[in-house]
Amino acid sequence: QAVGDDRPALMNFKADAAGRALARRVPIGHRALVYVTDVQLFIWAIEFTGTVEGGEAARLRHGFAAGAHKPFSIYRPIRFLARAEPYERRGGRLRQVCERSGVPLAFSQGDSLVFISRDEYDRLYRSIDWTSETP
Repeated sequence: QAVGDDRPALMNFKADAAGRALARRVPIGHRALVYVTDVQLFIWAIEFTGTVEGGEAARLRHGFAAGAHKPFSIYRPIRFLARAEPYERRGGRLRQVCERSGVPLAFSQGDSLVFISRDEYDRLYRSIDWTSETP
């Protein structure tokens, strides 16, 4: 959750070589749909607004201890574009969202991020019943 400009919301990545490389590869301005595999729901749409270095600085301003979210303790600043809340009842189920959008999306064990086209993103986004959206 963002707490003003100096403490933006943060997305965390796994603190290993692959996670660090992935966190650095995502460009500023990149939009993502957050799918939580534990509950199998799309719960957020986000935009990456800063770098790994900016995420580390924001972590300090938030007061998170180093490694507080182990093993996911590499951070990138984000802003929320949309939310499905409460996600247990409102989040988009993968099969339903893919059927509505016509985008055949699948995840493999261990996927942290799956890159898709802007058109696929837009079609998936429009197929989720968001409870709040930010322009």
